[in-house]
Amino acid sequence: MTNEKLSMINWSDWYFNPGVDPTGTLNFMTNNAMAAENLANAYIADGGNSSPTNYQEYNYWYSNLKVVFQNTL
Repeated sequence: MTNEKLSMINWSDWYFNPGVDPTGTLNFMTNNAMAAENLANAYIADGGNSSPTNYQEYNYWYSNLKVVFQNTL
């Protein structure tokens, strides 16, 4: 069964073409990544005039979550 699934993948597309995975099944979104996006969106919604109540969570995130936050901004 494993070999059957592996034979369905176009490995050339997987390795050499840009974009998402050819199967369209990979999902790297996590609850923490959504929280980072939501915090950035809260800043955007307020126009940068004040900070959301949970703004200090940013200080405890690892660098990848900070990147998600900054990219969303």
